[in-house]
Amino acid sequence: MKTNKMGARLNWVRILLWASAMAFSPQVNAQSTEKEAEPPIDAPSPEDPALLTVSPQEQNASEAESRVSILEAQIAGLQGQLDDIKKQIPKASPTWKGAPQWADTDDGWSFKVRGRFMADAGYISEPANYAANRNLGFNARVRRVRIGVEGGLPGGFGYKAEVDYANAAVGFGDVVLTFNQSAKPFTATLGNFESLDGMEQMTSSRWSSFIERAQVNDAFGNTRRIGATIGFKSSDSLFRFDTGMFVAHSIDASIDNDGWIGAARATYTPWVGKGFVHLGASFQHRQFQSNDNGVASSSVGAPSTNQIGRYRA
Repeated sequence: MKTNKMGARLNWVRILLWASAMAFSPQVNAQSTEKEAEPPIDAPSPEDPALLTVSPQEQNASEAESRVSILEAQIAGLQGQLDDIKKQIPKASPTWKGAPQWADTDDGWSFKVRGRFMADAGYISEPANYAANRNLGFNARVRRVRIGVEGGLPGGFGYKAEVDYANAAVGFGDVVLTFNQSAKPFTATLGNFESLDGMEQMTSSRWSSFIERAQVNDAFGNTRRIGATIGFKSSDSLFRFDTGMFVAHSIDASIDNDGWIGAARATYTPWVGKGFVHLGASFQHRQFQSNDNGVASSSVGAPSTNQIGRYRA
């Protein structure tokens, strides 16, 4: 019994000592914290003038940091300008496609120089009894000397202009403004161009099958005239239909002819094997003034390489 009583007293003593220690430790910690928070006796006052001044070394360091920040901003700006210049270099550099050309595909601008030079030369031997005939022997003739420009404009517009200097005379080729958006089926052309004639007449002299075109083109005065057309094309560009109105003269001819021409042309070009077949028909109604010697009736052509119909002078 005495042993149990002594053990109980020891337990109560331990509990009292632990409670005293827990109550005393926060006070000790608070006192130690307060003592650590107190500034040292020799610490300068916040109002000390020495703290309000900057040493030359610190001032120089601050100015250097400012200059470095300014230089970094300038370098970043120059790098941005350099990146823009690098993007513009391909646009300013010409490429070659038969002639120098410039293109900006982002904005839709393009410019290309175009032209052609064609000359004829021939020799016919002179028989002995026609030695004085100056039309035989060797002869040469410059057929075409053209120079021009072509290109595209934003919004699906295009342009082309050519001038011909052959045989000491200045004449005009195609001088047109076009509208042809790739995703749209409608087209428009305004200017001096072929009046929706047959395929042979409308094919460029660079790609014609023969040196001379068929006489039917000259017989009925097929040529470029001032006018405007609108057209429709299928999504695969195999079918086209164009119609328009023209005056009776070209851009480099006399304007005393007050006649007019109504024209239409339809073509279909299906693929056959590795090639294709061109099928087409063209129609023209020409109305010239009374003192003109040109044709003054309607003409119908089928296929578009020929114009067959009734004419009167």
